[in-house]
Amino acid sequence: MSFGDKDGAVGYLVGEENKGLLYMFHMMNEARVGVGTGAAVLALDGYQYSLDYAKERPQGRLPFNKDPLSAPVNIIEHADIRRMLLAQKTYAEGAYALCLLGSQLMDDEQTAPSAEERKYAHTWLDFMTPMIKSWPRKYGPKANYYAIQVLVGRVIPMSTPLKCSTAITV
Repeated sequence: MSFGDKDGAVGYLVGEENKGLLYMFHMMNEARVGVGTGAAVLALDGYQYSLDYAKERPQGRLPFNKDPLSAPVNIIEHADIRRMLLAQKTYAEGAYALCLLGSQLMDDEQTAPSAEERKYAHTWLDFMTPMIKSWPRKYGPKANYYAIQVLVGRVIPMSTPLKCSTAITV
């Protein structure tokens, strides 16, 4: 990449002079919260889709039911499926709550009524930002690992829109 090969490059000051590093860190913190939020939303989507599927997919019988002619139950009634759905729910909703906290702190840092509240939000956001980025990024894929286990055997064509329930309860 080269700039100003012929007549020189023209640069424009964006923001206040000598505040570039401050602006850069503000932008990076927003990007970090965005990375965490993206992972959290993907985890929530995987959870909601696998929850809907588990409610509709009949397979097997409960351990206490020894009658081979009885109707199969939906897989959400199986203990291991419920365990995986609960793990997904805790990972996904916990990650999302952490991201919402970060977003609220970013807003409060700029718009809180008093300087003391803005400073508090800034300090708390500085402390929380690495966790807001890393925790959802680590546990969002773990939630989707369980979603894949619940959905195993289900082929979803790429052209099929995903439908998700609004109720997030197990």
